[in-house]
Amino acid sequence: MSLFRKYYKNKNHATHRQQSNGEKTALGWLKDDEQKANILKTASYYLDIQNTILASLHDPVTQACKILKFDNGTLVIAVPSAAYAAKIRQLTPRISQLLMNQGLNVNEVRIRIQANLYQPEPQARAHTENRAILNQSALDAFDKLHKTLPEGEFSDTIARILKRRKT
Repeated sequence: MSLFRKYYKNKNHATHRQQSNGEKTALGWLKDDEQKANILKTASYYLDIQNTILASLHDPVTQACKILKFDNGTLVIAVPSAAYAAKIRQLTPRISQLLMNQGLNVNEVRIRIQANLYQPEPQARAHTENRAILNQSALDAFDKLHKTLPEGEFSDTIARILKRRKT
């Protein structure tokens, strides 16, 4: 079923108050009022558009993009920087074709740059990850190597590794 039909198939639907049956959850509260239910419906619609793009394009750049708006055939995509905007501009024909195949009439794709939109997950420090890799026999081998090496940069590096691992 196309995205458009999924959300706008039946405009004469029952009120969301009747559908929620008094749910005491956050989603139930959102569905309780027609205006809040429409906001939830629109947000869900935009997320479905975004997930369709992510699932179909398989481009790392699309991971940082967020759908801001889809109105009157104009899709507005937020990106974190000009570099992302340039790449998305290259992908706009594929994005519009993909959404047209889903039943959405896309006439234009606009791109807005919004700083701090995409924050990559912080990477763990490498030395804490590698700490468990060196067992006692490896440490003994490094110690033996350190004793046979002449003084220099390499010897100092091995000494730092041993010092870090022994503490």
